[in-house]
Amino acid sequence: MIKKSAWFNLLCGLSSVSFIAASCQKMQTPVNKSAEEIFSTLNKNDISVVFNKDQDKTKILPSVITEKNYFNFFNFQVNQNLDQKELDNINFVAKNFVADNQSGTLSFKLDVSVENKPGDAKDFDFRIDGFMKSDSSSTTTNNTSATVPEHDPNDCPPDTMMDKGETTGTAGETTPSNQNSLREDGVPPPIPANFPGFPNGFPFPGAGVTKEFIQKQNKYPDYVKDRYTTVDKKVIYKEIYDRTFSIRPGVFTENNGTTTPVVGQGTGWVLDYARNSANSNQLKLFIATNLHVIGMYGNTNTKEIDDMLSYSDPTGNKPSGFGIGKSKNTPTFDPQPNNQKDSADVNMVYYLHNQQKNDRNFFEEDKDTDAFTNPKIIFAAVDYLDDHALNQYKSQIDEKWEEFKTRKLQEARATNDSEEIARWEKFTQYDGKISFYTDFGILELDVDLSKADDTLKGWITDSTKAVDSYVNRIKTTAHLPNYNPETGNFFPTLDYISKNQGLASCKPSYKYGIDNAKDIYIAGYPRNNSLQTVWMQNNPSERYTEMLDQDANGRFRVPRQAWLPNKDLFSVPSYSSSTESATSRTWFDANNISIYTQLWNRPFIDRYGFNYSTKFSSLYHGASGSVVYNDFGQIVGIYDGIDSRADFGDVSKTGTFAPFVQAANIRAKNDPNIVNYAYNLIDKKGFPHQTRSYRSNLSLFYPNGFTWPASNGGTTQSSSKVTAIFPNGY
Repeated sequence: MIKKSAWFNLLCGLSSVSFIAASCQKMQTPVNKSAEEIFSTLNKNDISVVFNKDQDKTKILPSVITEKNYFNFFNFQVNQNLDQKELDNINFVAKNFVADNQSGTLSFKLDVSVENKPGDAKDFDFRIDGFMKSDSSSTTTNNTSATVPEHDPNDCPPDTMMDKGETTGTAGETTPSNQNSLREDGVPPPIPANFPGFPNGFPFPGAGVTKEFIQKQNKYPDYVKDRYTTVDKKVIYKEIYDRTFSIRPGVFTENNGTTTPVVGQGTGWVLDYARNSANSNQLKLFIATNLHVIGMYGNTNTKEIDDMLSYSDPTGNKPSGFGIGKSKNTPTFDPQPNNQKDSADVNMVYYLHNQQKNDRNFFEEDKDTDAFTNPKIIFAAVDYLDDHALNQYKSQIDEKWEEFKTRKLQEARATNDSEEIARWEKFTQYDGKISFYTDFGILELDVDLSKADDTLKGWITDSTKAVDSYVNRIKTTAHLPNYNPETGNFFPTLDYISKNQGLASCKPSYKYGIDNAKDIYIAGYPRNNSLQTVWMQNNPSERYTEMLDQDANGRFRVPRQAWLPNKDLFSVPSYSSSTESATSRTWFDANNISIYTQLWNRPFIDRYGFNYSTKFSSLYHGASGSVVYNDFGQIVGIYDGIDSRADFGDVSKTGTFAPFVQAANIRAKNDPNIVNYAYNLIDKKGFPHQTRSYRSNLSLFYPNGFTWPASNGGTTQSSSKVTAIFPNGY
C-alpha cells in the first residue's frame, strides 16, 4: 500500500488537481503554531468547505442537510500550512441551518473552538449556493439516491412532498470518498477526468472527526424522549428466550447414504404461529433462522414448488430429521461480565424427530418425539426480486461466475482429491439463474401437543405466548418509531438506512423516525469449542460502564479524543464513514459482489441489501439465526454474523444482522444507473419489484386456508388463514 505521504506527494505534482491544494500544503514544512495561536488569528477566509465528491449538490435539496447530518455531506478545513496535530485540536460545529429550496441555498452558523476550550468559540456565518431548486409549490427531502425513473408507489413521487418545516432527521451518504474544496459561494473547481482517486478514500480514517460529531451519531432526535417509551431489557430477553430454540436440521446427502445423516445446528425463533380451530393441540410454528443454518436442508417441498421458488438442491439432498432444544435452566437475564465461558450453563435438553441421540455429550439430554415432523421451508429470501432488479447486475454476475468457476476448479484439481474435484465439477456445471440472497428463512413446523410431554408442551406454549406478548405490545403502544400500524404487521416499516439517507420521506413512519438504536438485544444458542451448546445474550455488564473500548469506538476510524464511554455508545449509531454501522455490496460497490456457495449446493450472490453492525454482540457460532430487538421492543432483524476476532464467550465485539425491510429505492454509490429496490421480507405488498415474501408464500402454499394432519395420515382442509401476525388473515 502506498504511504499517505507518498500519495500526497504524487497528487501535489498534479497541477490540475486544484481541489487538493490545501491538503498538499500540509505535506510541506508546516508553520510551528499551536492550536491557540492558529485560533487567535483565524477568520472566515481561512476556512474552506470541503464537499463529498460523490454528492452532486445540484441534485440535493438544501433542506436534506441538517445539524445532525451535515458531516455526511461536507467538512471544514483551515487553509494554512500548519502542523496537523495542532489542527486536530480545532473543532468545527455547524448549527442553525436555514435551507431555501426555491433558491437552492443553505445558510448556517459555524462555531470554531479549541479542544477543551469550547467557551471561547468564534462564530462565522456561511452560505452555500448551487443546490437543487424546487418550484414554489413544493419541497422535497429526497437526494440523489431517491430519484427513480418509475416513481414507484413506495417512493415519494414528484408531486407528493413533505410539508415545509417537517423534521427530516438524518440523511446523506457517508463513505470514505474523494472530496473537493468549494469556494465560499459553493462552486467547485474542475476535477480532471483522469484523476486516480485516493487510497481507501479521503479524508483518511479519523480525519476531522470530532467528539461532538460522534456524540450526534450516538444520540436520538429530541422528539424520541417525549414520544417513545423503551422496554426493560429483562422483559425483552425473557421474551426472546421463550420464543427461541436451538435447532438441528438433519440431511441425507448423496454421499452419506441413509444411515448417517449430516446434522447442522443454529438458532431459530418463533416469528409467527397458527392454531387449528378444530383441534387446539395442532399448531404450525413458523420458525425464523438464517439460510446458512439450513444451507444443506433443502428439497422440503414438491419439486415443482421448490423449482418455482428457487429452493431446490440439485444434489438431491433430503431432510432426515429435526431437533429443537433449550437450556435446562431458565437464565436470570441480568447482564453478565464478559468472557464468562467457564461458568456458562451447558445443560441442554433436545427433542429429536428421527435423529440419533448425542451420547458423547454428558451435559445434553436427548429425547425422541413424534410431537412434530420434519419442517418444510415456507419462505427463503432468495430470488425475491423481479428480473428487472436482478438484471442490473447481470454483467457483474456473469463475470464473477466465470472467474469463480475457473478458480475453484484449479484449486480442487490442485488437491488431487477425487471427491473434492467431483464436487466442484458438479457445482460449476450449474447453468440456471444466479440470484441474490438475504440470510433469512422461515421453517413451518407442524406440532401436535397431544403427543408432547409436559416439558415440550411448556416450551411450545411459552413460545406462542411470547409471540402474543410481542404482538399485543406493538398493538397497544401508542407511538413506535419507524412503524406504520396500517401496513406494519407488527414489524418496522422504515429501516435505519432509508431514514439516514433522507429517503422514504412520504412514509407515515418517517417524520418521527430514527436512524440509529441505543440498545440492541440478541440472545441465542452458540456452541463452545467442545461442541457444547449454551444460552448466551449480548451486552455484557461492561457495556453499561464508563469503560472506553477501542473496538466499540471504531478503532482507527475515530480518534481517541472523540471516544465515548461504553454506556453512551449506541449499538447502532447513525451511519457515517466513521461509525460504519451498515454495509452493502449492492449499494457501495456493485462490482464487488461475490458468489455464495453455502446454500443448497448452488451458486447465489452474496448478498442483497444492507447488513447492520451492532456493538457488544459477538455471540459466536451457533447463535446464527437469533432474533434482534431494539430498545423499544421491536424486532428489527435477524442475527447473521460476528467479528472474526471474537472467541467463544467474548461478546464485547461486533455482530451483524439483516433487516427485514428497506423502505426506499436507493441508488448504488458507484453506479447511479443501478437501483437497490425496496423490499419487505414479511409482506411484499406495496413493493412492485418484489416477487415473494413470507405473507405471499402463505397464500401460495395455502390458497384456501391451512391444511392440518388428519388421524388417517392424510390432511384436512380448513378455511382459516389467521396467524398471530395476520389476525385478519394472510
